[in-house]
Amino acid sequence: MIFGEPDGKSPFAWVFSGHHLTLRCDGNSEPGAAWGGPIYYGHSVNGYDKNNVCLYQTEQVQTVFDVLNEKQRAKAMATNNPGDTHPAGFAPTNPRHGLPIAELNAEQKAAVEKTMRTLLDPFRKEDADEVMQLVKANGGMDHVNIAFYKDDGASDKVRWHFWRLEGPGFVWNFRPLPHVHCFVNVLQA
Repeated sequence: MIFGEPDGKSPFAWVFSGHHLTLRCDGNSEPGAAWGGPIYYGHSVNGYDKNNVCLYQTEQVQTVFDVLNEKQRAKAMATNNPGDTHPAGFAPTNPRHGLPIAELNAEQKAAVEKTMRTLLDPFRKEDADEVMQLVKANGGMDHVNIAFYKDDGASDKVRWHFWRLEGPGFVWNFRPLPHVHCFVNVLQA
């Protein structure tokens, strides 16, 4: 669907939606909202499976977990999973769960920055830049927390079942199991 007129003079949004997908190309239709609003994507294959199109995202986030020390990992492992369905995936936690990025050293922060860029790679450069500009306007990555969740009662050997980056006006909510559900919303706070 196209909302507005993509004539180069007026704000517009193009929304593509289907099973496991709601993407937007917004032409800056909504000031202070990346993509013109929240997006959702997923894949029906287990998020740790080599056939999952989002595996590279799971692996990239794993590099952040891997550079944390044991104390940081313990703090990043959160309870009270906020869920992975709409609207829970977009809802902020209060207080934010997990480990504040501000508590990381330079190498660890670089891993988070690389992860953000990897997560944004599938999107148009101008939209990815807008996400980072909004995060910066909301205080920057130092005001973002990262949290990893393990499902209650899980007996598998997976380190975590769910991860979330969250800050003022910003939620990137990603569940790789049993298959990928990802909700993203980035707004000017």
